[in-house]
Amino acid sequence: DFAPLLLYSSMPRSSKAEDFDEAIRARLEDVYASREPEPEEPESRPPVAHAEVSSIAARLQAGSRKEKRKALDALGKLAVLAEDVGILKETQAAFREAGCVAPLVALARDGRVGDQQWRSSYALAMIAANNQENQTAIREAGGLEVLVGLMRDGTGGERKWALVGLAHLANSNAENQAGIVQAGGL
Repeated sequence: DFAPLLLYSSMPRSSKAEDFDEAIRARLEDVYASREPEPEEPESRPPVAHAEVSSIAARLQAGSRKEKRKALDALGKLAVLAEDVGILKETQAAFREAGCVAPLVALARDGRVGDQQWRSSYALAMIAANNQENQTAIREAGGLEVLVGLMRDGTGGERKWALVGLAHLANSNAENQAGIVQAGGL
């Protein structure tokens, strides 16, 4: 009964990331200002934007380079907004279930076009944060080795987000900690 939170393709286009972020925040505020919490749900939480997650997953798996970049941007923005409104765990699970992990690892490894590697590293960091299931999925997809390689040999942004991703992957996860060491991360 509630329309999806975000529809990436319908958002106004802007050359400034701040304008895009502000447009998304304004839309969220409008949606939630008009929504009355249901009486039996004292801590009503917004739903995960499953339609957007599915669209992002499809673009990551089979889109053109341009579509993949847009999907990486959308994934990052959606994860930040999900955290802001308290549904990060649910959104992280939706990304994993939609099949985003393997394409993100592949883009972080092979995405030498433009800035796909740091954007992929950022996305992996966002979906790994405090989420054991995603941490495991990323490890099983070869993400530890890819992020260690970017941390060692990447550019500034690639190194930064690879390091953040590795920190999230190692958080409270002994298998990932050992895997990072084994991959040469320490």
